[in-house]
Amino acid sequence: VAKAAGARGRAFGLGAWWPAPVAAAIAGDEGVRARVSMALRERDLALWTLKHAAAQGLDLDRSTLAFWVGYAAAELVPLYERLKANLLASAKLAVDETPVPVLDPGRGQTKTGYFWAIARDDRPWSGTDPPAVVYTYAPGRGGEHLDKLLADYRGIVQCDGYAPYKKLPADRITVAFCWSHLRRE
Repeated sequence: VAKAAGARGRAFGLGAWWPAPVAAAIAGDEGVRARVSMALRERDLALWTLKHAAAQGLDLDRSTLAFWVGYAAAELVPLYERLKANLLASAKLAVDETPVPVLDPGRGQTKTGYFWAIARDDRPWSGTDPPAVVYTYAPGRGGEHLDKLLADYRGIVQCDGYAPYKKLPADRITVAFCWSHLRRE
């Protein structure tokens, strides 16, 4: 193991030791990709901050770190798909969408995208399935994104009063509007 993060790395919660040898770090092995990804999420670090905290003499370009994060995300796709399939097999789900700023290359600003969340938590009713949530990105908030998300679902959907939920197919989805959103009507 080679000492790499140093005092700045420890300040960011990266620890004093990074996987070695340096050649493996430059190649971005699984351990390095995992450490970079976790540092970004757990410590809410930007790639440029992580570049300065972790490099310690190595010229790690931000694009290299971004590639490692993208590669790590791609490795998690089968886990995401399995969790999503497991949730869509549930008898009832909570569904909601939330705005997120997304880089809009060429315009020098961000645009608004949406994370659509499907969640299950049956603990209050002594359910046996573990709580879980899956987020799916969509460029908009329109009903076509909701239809795609719930294309194979049969069961109860708890949601707010947003109009596309009212258009879900009644033959396979029972809509249960949230009482706390009732005042919107």
